[in-house]
Amino acid sequence: MSPGSPARAESLFLERWRALKSNRSVQGIYLVYLLVQAAALVIWWPKGTLTDALAEHDGPDPLLAVLVVHGVSTAYCSLRLGAEDLAFPDQSALLEHIQRARSLARLLLGWLAAHLLSLSIFFLWALPVQLAAFSVSSASREAYLGCLGAAALGATFFVLVGGLLRLTLSPASVEGEAQRFVALRVLFFFLYFPVFYVYEPASQIALFFALLRPGGSSAEPGLDPGAGPAPPEGPALIHFAAAYGIGTLVLAAAWIVRARRLHRSHRFRDQAV
Repeated sequence: MSPGSPARAESLFLERWRALKSNRSVQGIYLVYLLVQAAALVIWWPKGTLTDALAEHDGPDPLLAVLVVHGVSTAYCSLRLGAEDLAFPDQSALLEHIQRARSLARLLLGWLAAHLLSLSIFFLWALPVQLAAFSVSSASREAYLGCLGAAALGATFFVLVGGLLRLTLSPASVEGEAQRFVALRVLFFFLYFPVFYVYEPASQIALFFALLRPGGSSAEPGLDPGAGPAPPEGPALIHFAAAYGIGTLVLAAAWIVRARRLHRSHRFRDQAV
């Protein structure tokens, strides 16, 4: 895309697709995340027979371990991608796209689609590990797909958090880069982990436990977890989707407002020149 041409939503998606096919450094980052999931699978792999593993509700669950690692990895990677802390070679800066955009709403959709494409490739890399964990898990297919949907929704949320941080903090100086580096890590820690104690329905890790081990670790002592009816999985997923869905819409609106201000300031500056 030439420097003077208007930015289109499709250009961000195609730019990301070309970068994913040729960029070995990003593939190396994906490989690291894949190895972490594989390590979780090996550590939590059942030590007994497959029958014992499927019958033991309170035993180690490799699928739960792998998906927790997957959720944390995709959230952290999304935050870095959104803030351009993890950038692709020859990638145009987000601010440049905003300055040339004809429609900021369409630009936002294309920007989100480009990031979700990156995370889809990451998921495909990790799919064999997750299927291996699923093969020795007693979880249902619906629960597994629910966890993947929650991870995708969380990734969208954290991409927008990173994008807002990118548009708010100026990277034009060493101090700005240092502020962004620290703010990213602090934001991720406080938005992902303590939420379990503040508002449990919005905790991704709590949702994974609710979907993959309903009634398992939370069953009363002395009772067989599989004897009685398990707590319903639907409400936990609905509460999580509502919390993150509302948060995502609020962040998207804030992104549009901030991008519109930057777009107008650039247009007025061009008119003054």
